[in-house]
Amino acid sequence: MKYKKILSLVLAAACAASVAACAKEDNGGNGNGPAAQENVADLVIEDSIFKDGVHEYNVSESNYDLVLNGRSDYTIVYPSERDSLIDTAAVELQLFFLNATGITLPMRTDEGLTYSADAKYIVLGDSALAGQAGIEVPAERLNENGLYIETKDSNVFLCGATDRGVINAVYEFLHQQFNWECYGTEEIVYDRNVVNEKLLNMTIVDAPDLTTLSSTYGITDNNVVVANRMRYSHNASYWNSGPGMFHNSFSYLPRSEYRAQYPNAYSDDGTQLCYTAHDDAKTLEWMTDTIAKKIGQYFIQTDERHITVSVEDLSTACTCKTCTDMKNKYGTDSAAIIKFVNILCEKVDEWMLTDEGKPYAGDYEIAFFAYHATYKAPVNYDAATDTYTAIDDSVILNEHAGVIFCPINATYQLPLNDPYNQEFYEYARGWTAVTQDDNLSMWIYGTNFHYYLVPTNNYNSMQFNNQFMADLNVQWMEDQGQYNNANSTGFSALKVYLNSKLAWNCNLDMGQLIDDFFENYFGPAAPYARNYYDELRAHFAYLETERNWIGNTYLEPLSQDLWPKNLLECWIGYCDEALEALAPLQESDPIMYTVYSNNVTLESISPRYLLIDLWRSKYPAAERLAMMQQFRTDCEKLSITQYSENADIYSLWQNWGL
Repeated sequence: MKYKKILSLVLAAACAASVAACAKEDNGGNGNGPAAQENVADLVIEDSIFKDGVHEYNVSESNYDLVLNGRSDYTIVYPSERDSLIDTAAVELQLFFLNATGITLPMRTDEGLTYSADAKYIVLGDSALAGQAGIEVPAERLNENGLYIETKDSNVFLCGATDRGVINAVYEFLHQQFNWECYGTEEIVYDRNVVNEKLLNMTIVDAPDLTTLSSTYGITDNNVVVANRMRYSHNASYWNSGPGMFHNSFSYLPRSEYRAQYPNAYSDDGTQLCYTAHDDAKTLEWMTDTIAKKIGQYFIQTDERHITVSVEDLSTACTCKTCTDMKNKYGTDSAAIIKFVNILCEKVDEWMLTDEGKPYAGDYEIAFFAYHATYKAPVNYDAATDTYTAIDDSVILNEHAGVIFCPINATYQLPLNDPYNQEFYEYARGWTAVTQDDNLSMWIYGTNFHYYLVPTNNYNSMQFNNQFMADLNVQWMEDQGQYNNANSTGFSALKVYLNSKLAWNCNLDMGQLIDDFFENYFGPAAPYARNYYDELRAHFAYLETERNWIGNTYLEPLSQDLWPKNLLECWIGYCDEALEALAPLQESDPIMYTVYSNNVTLESISPRYLLIDLWRSKYPAAERLAMMQQFRTDCEKLSITQYSENADIYSLWQNWGL
C-alpha cells in the first residue's frame, strides 16, 4: 500500500503571529494564532491508494423532451409487487419533479403495461418493463447500494441491485436532469421554473466505495428522509436486528439473570463475558446455544441479516487462566472472541437446517467489536513482504462472522497512516488477514464526546481515511458523531455532507465539496461563514503543529491558552456579519432567511460557548448574564439537546447558574 502525502495547510506566520484580522484590546490570553488564510487547503493525497471504484458516467442529450413548454408526457412506473422503499423513491421523484417544473407526473404500477419505444416512462426498480426493454442491471458491480440508470428510446430506467440502489438512482436522475443536490435538512438545491428540458441519454453505473454508508448525527439519525437524500443507506440500523445493537453481550446473557448459575460465563471481574467459559465445556455449550437461539428468533422477527454480539463498553477482558493462555499464544484477547463467534455461526447454520430455521436460511453476518483489549487481530507480520497472515486456521473468521474495528484511541486530527496512529493503521490491515469476503467494518470517531459544543478537527483525516477503508474493502463504516444530539454545532453539518460524499466516492475533490457546501448551506452569508471556518482550520493547524494539542476523542479543550478571547470574538463577529448579509432575505425570501440565519446561529454556538465558559469573568455582570441567556435561548431554538455524550444541555445551565 504505497502513498504520498503533503500537508498543504498554509500556515504563513501562524506559529507566532497574532490574529491580525481579529486584533482587539488585550484579551487576557496570549493572542497567538494564524492570520486569516485566503486558502486553507486540506491534506492532499497524491496517487490515491484506492483506485477500484465503480463510477462510470456516459451522459448526453437525447432527442426526447422530458419537459416541453411547461408540459410533460412522462409517467412514473413502479413494480406492482414492491416494498415501501420503492414507494418512497416514487414519491421523492414526483415531489422534486413538481418543484422543479410545476408538473405533477402521474404514477402507476407496471401491471398491464407493455414496453414501447415511445411510451415515455420513468421506470423504477425491478419492473417487467425492464426485462421487456432488455435492460441488464450489472448487479455484480453495484453492491447493495449502487445505482444503475439507462435511457432506452424515450424511456429511462432507474435501477439498482437492491431497492436501496433504486432510491439512490432517483436522486442521481434528479441530479443529472435538474442539478439536484442535498446539503442538509432544508438545504436542497435544484433548477427551478424549468419549462423545457431534454431527456438525457444516460448509462450510469455508480456504486459507493464503502458499501454501506452510515451517519450518527442527530440531523440524519432522527430524520430518515434526510438520510435517504444524502445516501446514508442504513445508519446504525444496519445492525439493528440484535438486542441493544452494540455493546450488547449482557443483553444476550444478563449477569443478573445467569451469573449465579453460570459463573464461568463471565470474566473474573464480571465486566465482560468469558469467551472461553474458563475452559468449562458445558458452560460454553450453554452460552453458544442460548445466544444462537436468540439470534434465530431475531432472524424470524426481522428481515435484517446483520447482527452483533459485541463486548461491553469497557477496556477490560477476562483474565482467567484459559483466556490468559490463549492471549499469550495469539498475542491478543481477540482470538477467544473469534473462536466463540465461529461456534455461534456453526450453530446458526445448524438451526437454518431445521424446520423452524429453513424459511429463514440465507446469508447473514454475526459481528463483534475489535475494541480496546481486542484491537489486535491474531496475525503474524512479514516485514519482507509487508503482509499479515493468520497465526493459524482456527482464528480465521467463519464466512458468516465479521469484525467491526473500533480504534477509539486513535486521533482523527490526523489520518490513520500518520505515525501518531501507526499502531491502529497496522491493526486495521491485520484484520484483513482473518476476515473473509467483505466482512470487515470500521467504526471511527468525529467528535469530542465530553464536549459536544467545542469544534473537533477531523477534516485533515477524512479523505485519506475513506480511501484507506475502501482499499481494505470495508463494507460498513461508522463515523460516530453526536448521535444523541438533535442538532450539532462545530460545522457538524459539513461533516455529515462530506462523509456522505467521500464514503461514496473517496477520490472526489474535497476542496470543491467544501466550496459547494458553504455556497448552498449559508447562501448570502457564505463568505463570512467561510472566513470563520478557514480561520478555525488554521487555528487548529497552529495548535496541532506548534502546541502539540493532539489526542483522541476525549482531548481536553477547555483552556484559555487554547482559545484566546479576541479570536473567539472575531469568529462571533463573522457570524454577526453573516446575519447582516442575510437581512434583505427577510422580505424577499423569508423561508430561506430563516434557514440560513439558523445555520449561521448554529455555527456561532461553538465560539460563544467557549467565550462564555472561559472568559465570562472579563465581562460586566449584566452583559455576562445577557450573553448566557441569549445563548440558552438559541440552543433551545436550534434543538441543541446535549452538552456531552452523557450530559444534557441542562447540566450546562446548572454549571452557569442559569
